[in-house]
Amino acid sequence: RILNFLGLPFFGALYFSIAYTMEVLSAPPKVCQDAEYAEPPLFVLVIQGVLAVVGLFAFSLSTSLLPPNISEDLYHVQKYIGGWVFLTRHCLILQSVHLVVTFVASVGHFAFLACMTNSIALVIGALGLFVTIQYFSLVHNHPEFVGMCEERMKRDPPDNCRKKNFWLHAFALPLAVLDITISRNHKALHLESS
Repeated sequence: RILNFLGLPFFGALYFSIAYTMEVLSAPPKVCQDAEYAEPPLFVLVIQGVLAVVGLFAFSLSTSLLPPNISEDLYHVQKYIGGWVFLTRHCLILQSVHLVVTFVASVGHFAFLACMTNSIALVIGALGLFVTIQYFSLVHNHPEFVGMCEERMKRDPPDNCRKKNFWLHAFALPLAVLDITISRNHKALHLESS
């Protein structure tokens, strides 16, 4: 269980490193200071808050999956780094950090944080799209995955692995689309992500 939380500081630092680098490389100097980051409308602020909460909830689902049995190959893979072996968890934590930082930047009127989140918004959005699309197109109906889920349903207590994974992967795409389309100032997004 402790492994679930050890990756949080690492991926938080990774997010800020990537966002800062993209911010520095994407816009001419002083764009953040010169750009007018007006207070977002209340509707947008509420949407950003809801997206942040749902993003954290989606990530928390990844920590609620039961560990594999010692007889499963997955057990040996997760033995040392836990659930961090999955790309889904990487994408969900980066998306969660992104949504929370976006909300904090708007509430606190932190122009530099807003610039950083705009500069990395499309990358985080692409990760969100990837998580949902790859799971539902490659994994959800794969016979090996379905068989593993049926095996876990026979446990005592039953573990509905398929249902948990459905919800774990379902949020990333809508969060990405809503983040880009509704919660961002598109003029600022264009300046920072080009």
